[in-house]
Amino acid sequence: MGVTSTVLVGTSIGAKIATEFAANHPQFVRGVVLVGLPANSSPDDLIKRLRSLRFVPKKLLPIPAGYDKDGFKGILTAAHNYEAETTLPGLTMPTAVLYGVKDDARSESIEQIVGELEESRFVTVPGGHFLASDNPSALAQEIRAMIEETGL
Repeated sequence: MGVTSTVLVGTSIGAKIATEFAANHPQFVRGVVLVGLPANSSPDDLIKRLRSLRFVPKKLLPIPAGYDKDGFKGILTAAHNYEAETTLPGLTMPTAVLYGVKDDARSESIEQIVGELEESRFVTVPGGHFLASDNPSALAQEIRAMIEETGL
């Protein structure tokens, strides 16, 4: 595809994946936008949070196609065991961490780390955990700002 560098965007558990990728492959990443980056929480807390969302029935947490209950819980356990708080301080590129003001995943420890990084910002906007549906214009604005900041 010929892509040599990019602005990497990740939401929720995807923000943890984006953090890890950016830390291990900085030569490919010009900037990072992390949306709703979850602090460390137990798999049961993650399941509880998912069940509390307005579009997931409280009695049923749909298991993604191709996974059984144990496999899905294994994914949540792996996400739980990955601590973005240990990787985030190593990011060397411009980084924006974006949360909705009603996002339960918001973390003071992550906010403190971001405050100590050069070329980083911690942003809160109206909305909840899923800003792509709660506040798409704020998310798009932050992504555009990062693209402009990195010169892509």
